[in-house]
Amino acid sequence: MLAEFVHVVSDAKRFSAPLAMPHALERAKAWWNAKDVTRLAPEDRAVSWYLDAMTKHQLGRKRILDTLLAGTFRSAGVSSLLTLNPSDFAVFGEFTCVPLPAVSAGQS
Repeated sequence: MLAEFVHVVSDAKRFSAPLAMPHALERAKAWWNAKDVTRLAPEDRAVSWYLDAMTKHQLGRKRILDTLLAGTFRSAGVSSLLTLNPSDFAVFGEFTCVPLPAVSAGQS
């Protein structure tokens, strides 16, 4: 979800040089409009998976976006992720996570 992307790349707790909001939104628009990107949107089974996972794992409000993102991935057949935070997805027991090293958001 683009909202999670913008949230992460503009977070000073995650990056030593986070993107300012205008730059984060500009980058999100570039990804949204890229021809080689497949857009995924939550559909019925993604939302059902999300609601079940929130209940099953007793997750709170800070896990809402991650869990809906995970549900969207699962409903699209995605099971392997590159991520800065593998622990965000480990709780579900359904993803293979490859951790990425933290880098400056300003780097390309």
